[in-house]
Amino acid sequence: MVDNGAGAFETDPAKIADLVASWLGPQRAAFDAMAAKAKALGRPEAVYKIVHDLAGMVEEYRSAVAAAGRPQLQLKPLAA
Repeated sequence: MVDNGAGAFETDPAKIADLVASWLGPQRAAFDAMAAKAKALGRPEAVYKIVHDLAGMVEEYRSAVAAAGRPQLQLKPLAA
């Protein structure tokens, strides 16, 4: 995000506060520009690919465990 001009990174709490304050005041245009870049870079459908890839990894793991003759890992659904 930083390299693409769509965000900023800072670890010092005082600098973070200064940065946010500047976005809400004198540098609002810079904040708006970063927001536009972030929106352009966004890939909302990416979450579906990530979930698909993770499910594939779980299946590969289960197959490897079964082939090794080890007990299966029992996955429980997350509470709603």
